[in-house]
Amino acid sequence: MRSIRWRLTIYHALVILGIAGLLLGIGLFAFYRSVTTAVEETTRSRVIETERLLETGTFPTTEQLMPLTEGGVYLVIRDANGTKLAEVGSPPGGFDNLDETSQAQLWEVVLQSGQPESASPDELYSYAAPVNDGASGAAVVEGWKSADTAAEGFLPDVRVLTFLVPAVILLAIGGSWLLVNSALKPVQQITESARQIGDESLDRRLPVERSDEIGELAMTFNDLLARLEIAMNERDDVLDQHRRFLADASHELRTPLTAIRGYTAMLAGWGLSDPAIARESVTAIDRNATRMSMMIEQLMLLARGDDPDLSPNLSRIDLAELVRGAASDASHLAEDRISIVTRTPETAFAEVDGMQIRQVLDLLLDNALKYTPDGGTIAVDVTRSPGMVAVIVTDSGPGIPQDQLPFVFDRFYRADPSRSTPGAGLGLAIGKQVVARHGGSLTAENAPQGGARFVMRLPSGGSIPVSPGMPAIPHSRPATPSTPRQSAAGSKVPDPEPPAPAG
Repeated sequence: MRSIRWRLTIYHALVILGIAGLLLGIGLFAFYRSVTTAVEETTRSRVIETERLLETGTFPTTEQLMPLTEGGVYLVIRDANGTKLAEVGSPPGGFDNLDETSQAQLWEVVLQSGQPESASPDELYSYAAPVNDGASGAAVVEGWKSADTAAEGFLPDVRVLTFLVPAVILLAIGGSWLLVNSALKPVQQITESARQIGDESLDRRLPVERSDEIGELAMTFNDLLARLEIAMNERDDVLDQHRRFLADASHELRTPLTAIRGYTAMLAGWGLSDPAIARESVTAIDRNATRMSMMIEQLMLLARGDDPDLSPNLSRIDLAELVRGAASDASHLAEDRISIVTRTPETAFAEVDGMQIRQVLDLLLDNALKYTPDGGTIAVDVTRSPGMVAVIVTDSGPGIPQDQLPFVFDRFYRADPSRSTPGAGLGLAIGKQVVARHGGSLTAENAPQGGARFVMRLPSGGSIPVSPGMPAIPHSRPATPSTPRQSAAGSKVPDPEPPAPAG
């Protein structure tokens, strides 16, 4: 494959030579016309002057006619019979090669017509005019001149042209080569710089020293490098997350699997002969198998959630009713140990997948039940604002250390021992993923009065007026003596004191 440098060089050289050839052709044509015109005008003027001398009635002498032959003009004076009365000057080149018929043709035409005539036989120019006064005995004056002879004094020597033409060609090629090299030098610099950029140096950028198309190319390449660097960093982050995920999943699954294998070995060794040990082993095996099954289901749910083609089945759902139902079910699990209070408007519609959001609510309530001590309270608030519905779940547990708040939604993450309970640490990660699929957000914070607060914000699918005394995202407070508490969540209660707005 030919180099673009050579292709451009040849193209530019051909263009230059073409333009030079065109200009040369125009120049030669103009030169030829100029020489031809000069030959014609000179020959005519000398013939006319000779005619005037003859019309004076006396035949001019050779000394009088010689000045009229300067510049290579050959004069011939003839009588009415065509006989040469005088020949002045030297015949031009090629004249002697003409036969007598060609030489006599012009003056015969002039004698017959009585008008001046011209002819151009074999690169010669001839002009003949009649003599009106026959006192001198002359009837016709002929003038001959060679255009080639006239041009020889202006044309350069052939040897000069022999060296000049190759020099012009070499100059055109050399100039084109330098021009192309100068134009492609920035491209070569970009190429060399790009070759030095690898996986470990994606932060490097090409120099942008020009504001033309080459500079635009460098800036475009830099933009590509920036996007590639971001993509590579994201890829590395994803790979790190996957490695941590696999390590954590292996660790979490290994614990119940080890317990199952231990109890199985105990049963096989001596447990079957002791009913108490057999019951304990079977119970432990069932408990750990259930834990593994739940963990695997959660892992599969996370894997499905990573599928970009998976989207929730949206419909218009009353979140207030959904929250009351979830809280009612959770209150049965809490029995009388923990009080669950719901504070919701009559309705709070949103465009969501009801089953998925109910799953998130169950996860948040289950998380709150784990960390709320006996006698504590869980408050569930639903608030509305234009285009948004918020669900706030606040427990009265120990709260989350500030340094651990950014990690509570990480997979397999569990807080410090004060909030550690059995579980794989996948629930909150699943909840955040589901809410993000809906275009909402799930955040965690500590309530000012203590305990953890989780806020789920979901798009309502339209502008919903804010109810008086119901701010968009309140800080829920635990039930006070002036606010009746519920033993079964979901029943209507008087409106509590308006909670403080979120910070």
